Amino acid sequence: MVKNNGIIEEIKEKLPFDDYFRECYPDNVHRNGMALCPWHNDTNPSLSLKKTHGVCHGSCKNGPKVRSYDLFHLHQKRYDTDFRTAKRELTARAGITEQPKGKESQGRLAGEWVYLTASGEPYHKAVRYNQDDGKKYFKLLR
Repeated sequence: MVKNNGIIEEIKEKLPFDDYFRECYPDNVHRNGMALCPWHNDTNPSLSLKKTHGVCHGSCKNGPKVRSYDLFHLHQKRYDTDFRTAKRELTARAGITEQPKGKESQGRLAGEWVYLTASGEPYHKAVRYNQDDGKKYFKLLR
């Protein structure tokens, strides 16, 4: 499992920008690592594709002077979504199991209980963690 603070770097390692761009915009890619930039109305390839990012040499801007876009900018543009959604979707796409915040303080798993409906189908699950300081932490999973 990867902690939240290193998840972005892990995603970028597993999903190279240039490969992901080719998958998202296959008709925009030209030769020599150049592509039509999806951030502006481009007729001449102006976006250079790198493993970690893309740089637009045309008329678009991502802020006052920056014209560099990373994997998250690309996903947000392609799927018209926010950063949080892009992070969640790219994490799943990269096959990374994200460790929830606070998980490292839950302690050791001490027990699991599965509650069933009257027909015997699983309804929900409860877990208990024992922390090093003697406290117990319960969590209901649906």
